[in-house]
Amino acid sequence: MSAAHEEIDQIHEAEEAANKQLKEAEARAKKIRENAEKEAKEIIENAEKEAKMAAQRSRDGLQARRLEIEQKVQKETEKQISEIEDSARGQVKKAVDIVYKVVTGEE
Repeated sequence: MSAAHEEIDQIHEAEEAANKQLKEAEARAKKIRENAEKEAKEIIENAEKEAKMAAQRSRDGLQARRLEIEQKVQKETEKQISEIEDSARGQVKKAVDIVYKVVTGEE
């Protein structure tokens, strides 16, 4: 009977060792899972930050381009206004000259 008790004790010891190893494995798996979740969260946060920065850079670039276009259009408009004013001054001078000639009888 001593041999049977000894075998039962060995079985209990093996079960206890197996339970201990199982608990250690579960603890390691839990830690690995927590670390993986933490890393995934950090990766997602970094990706979101990078996406926001890229979007901001894109908006900044578009804003700068819009300003360039507005300045170019403004410059072109001012140039056209100046040309129209110069032309109008010339036409007024011609009209004044014609009226003067008509009034003075030169025409």
